[in-house]
Amino acid sequence: MKKLHKQPACLNCNRPLSSTDNFCSGCGQENTKHTISFGTFLHDFFSNYLSFDSRIGRSTVPFLLQPGLLTKKFNEGKRTSFVHPLRLYLIISFVFFFLLSMLINQVVEERKISLYDGKTFSLGNEPGPNEKRMIQAGIDSAQEKLNEKDSTLVQLPDTALIASSRKAGIDFMSLMRNQVLTDEQVLDSLQMDKKSELDRLIVHQGRKVFQKDMDVFIPYLIQNLSIMMFLLLPVFAFFLYVLFWRREKYYISHVIHALHLHSFSFLILALLLFLAFFYQSGLLVFAAFLIVTLYAFFSIKKVYGQGWWRTLLKFNVLGFCYFMTLLFAVMAEVAISFALF
Repeated sequence: MKKLHKQPACLNCNRPLSSTDNFCSGCGQENTKHTISFGTFLHDFFSNYLSFDSRIGRSTVPFLLQPGLLTKKFNEGKRTSFVHPLRLYLIISFVFFFLLSMLINQVVEERKISLYDGKTFSLGNEPGPNEKRMIQAGIDSAQEKLNEKDSTLVQLPDTALIASSRKAGIDFMSLMRNQVLTDEQVLDSLQMDKKSELDRLIVHQGRKVFQKDMDVFIPYLIQNLSIMMFLLLPVFAFFLYVLFWRREKYYISHVIHALHLHSFSFLILALLLFLAFFYQSGLLVFAAFLIVTLYAFFSIKKVYGQGWWRTLLKFNVLGFCYFMTLLFAVMAEVAISFALF
């Protein structure tokens, strides 16, 4: 049996314990030190994965209204009184990415690429006679402007620019969705370098993506995005560790804090996505950003207990570092998803 670091009292319910007690007779928590290993952290999660009981009720109010309190309680050893942070993250993130996938699919399905006067048609379809006349009229108008000899500065009409770019987009999509042409023929048509491995990969994978419905690619992209966000948790925890190691020297404690912060962020974003099905406004996005930012700031202030100005400075450094990491990770995730689709 593993060696336990016994405590004189239960860290969860404060019941007095003897040196022979391996578990608390009151709440059942293991009698060991408040700092846990990664193995114990994961074991607690899987052993209690399906057990919700009253811990949800005890966790809801501090999680929503008292930033940082759940993290402090869990790091102090009160692990059986509240919902496990990893379980909380997985449940909320699942809801968030599910709603995100639904909303994006709805946008792809309902909001086709806009044409003129609010009309729409799919880029994958050949434009009809009226659309062709509109495109040609825009190009002719642009050509007339270019032919004026007394014009020192040519100002192309907006409809001409839209028409020419629209036509280019239609031609590109027609090439990418054409199942008869080979990759080499598409490369020639797009005037790309057939000897370049990158160009060949872009054309080959691009044709695979465009020749399938977007409702196939979007869930694949969202699934990989959820994995990417989970893999970024240790990175965010590392930033916390570097900035606050004098206040909390155990890395696992920062991981727990990162789980709680991301769980709350995903909860607010999930609520935003749900509201977006009925009402879309930039004000909602701003409100969600403000709520998440203030929650994270006050959580960091409570967990690490530093002064307001020092917390604000480190909070801004943390935000910048994580934003740049997140931006790079999203671009990498899209590129990898595109390459492996």
